[in-house]
Amino acid sequence: MVNGAEYDKTIDVLFKQAVEQYPDHIAVIGTGYELTYRELDEQTDRLAAFLRVEYGAKPEGVVGIFMERCEVRPGPLDLF
Repeated sequence: MVNGAEYDKTIDVLFKQAVEQYPDHIAVIGTGYELTYRELDEQTDRLAAFLRVEYGAKPEGVVGIFMERCEVRPGPLDLF
């Protein structure tokens, strides 16, 4: 740890730690909506399941998602 930052952990590990430590804190603020860490975790889990079923994505695999920048809640997350 350097100056309070953990450099040996990946972003997904750090995110899961934030979910565990601060589940009801706001993680994302957009135009007209807010998501807590718990809600964001639930949506990303549903998105991951969708990608596994529909596109054969594998755990620990890398998946690129292309979407237009927008001011409303991201489209793929609305599917779930």
